[in-house]
Amino acid sequence: MTPNFFDDGDKKRDLIQKITEIKDVLGYLKQQLFIEKELLKVERTGAQYIDKSCRM
Repeated sequence: MTPNFFDDGDKKRDLIQKITEIKDVLGYLKQQLFIEKELLKVERTGAQYIDKSCRM
């Protein structure tokens, strides 16, 4: 049986494609996490502002 070099190439291509997709998903999740952290900062700041204004 002769080795099929095209099969190995397809496997490598599929693997590279999957790794690229995973990297894209991780990049998206990292971006979403950053957005969530920034929103939380805004919520805290807003809550502190409201709290201070209610005390006056």
